[in-house]
Amino acid sequence: MSETHAEAVERLTAGYVPVHEKLVAAGIECLTVVEWGTCLREGTAKRGTPRILKSAPSFYERPYGSAFIRLYRWHGGNGQLDGYYSVKWDIDGNDAIPSFDAFDNTVIAVRGGSPAAEAWKKAIGG
Repeated sequence: MSETHAEAVERLTAGYVPVHEKLVAAGIECLTVVEWGTCLREGTAKRGTPRILKSAPSFYERPYGSAFIRLYRWHGGNGQLDGYYSVKWDIDGNDAIPSFDAFDNTVIAVRGGSPAAEAWKKAIGG
């Protein structure tokens, strides 16, 4: 029997707990476990195994899912800054959700790094 979307999101959310604990222990701002679960509910397909939606939902309708998908894709891409700053602008303009840094740090940790950030570091001589 295959798991439902809700069960899969619950399992994936539970998998974030050790990541969250490490970030908090290191003093790094990040999303709470509940906030991460909201990102998964809003930003993954509802059928079958949860996978990131092909296109981000409207930020005004599902801000967690939109910010998660856009940052996840940016960190896996080439580092084009307009996409990065458009997410920052949206998050910074919405007091009802966590900070941009919390989203950004969480996505980098969940991805296991950021090829885009590494490309920028290399480009500026870091």
